[in-house]
Amino acid sequence: MKAVLRYVWGTIRVFNNLAAAVLLVLIFILIAGALAKKPAPHVPDGAALVLDLEGSLRERPVPPDPAALLRGSEIPKTVLLRNLLRVIEHAASDERVKMLVLSLDKFAGGGAADLHRIA
Repeated sequence: MKAVLRYVWGTIRVFNNLAAAVLLVLIFILIAGALAKKPAPHVPDGAALVLDLEGSLRERPVPPDPAALLRGSEIPKTVLLRNLLRVIEHAASDERVKMLVLSLDKFAGGGAADLHRIA
């Protein structure tokens, strides 16, 4: 009887270790797939870059208010000036991009100096 229980327990341990190993491999595959480099989007010649700006223009990100997070309030969206300037400069150097379109429906504005740097 003791030998049978030892055999059953050993079999359970083997299957448990095997299942854990398979699960670990699947997790690594999922992580590798998520981190894999996505193909660059195709940009045709004469394309227009549309920037849908949402939130206010800031030089630095504003840390969220912890009390507002606990209340479940929405985190205010911001557009970082350096990111926007980097995108505009990259589009200006790309010969395929012929124009820049700004969608300002949800844009909350920014400081005069920051807006002047974009213009």
